Amino acid sequence: MPFQKGHKLATGRPRGSQNKELSQAKKILNTLIFNPQHIVDDFNKLDVRGRMEFRVRMAKYVIPEQKAVENENISETQRLSFSELQNVLNTNEKELPQHS
Repeated sequence: MPFQKGHKLATGRPRGSQNKELSQAKKILNTLIFNPQHIVDDFNKLDVRGRMEFRVRMAKYVIPEQKAVENENISETQRLSFSELQNVLNTNEKELPQHS
């Protein structure tokens, strides 16, 4: 029998109550996807470029995004050029300082 407007026999789920199946599925997915030890293990298996990319992508969740402001007080020696950044990214992993 299709739903008819004004039908009052079945009230359905009470307002504000949780869908039990959905909340259980979310818990399972949360433990599978966001297991802290697996994230650390996967991070340690990445190469230097992968670790840097991960850090940059995750930084936006920790550090508030800064609005673009032109600062004329920064000297040319304090600015990094795009080519310098490319050199760091293209550096052999053995030449970079190691972390523990």
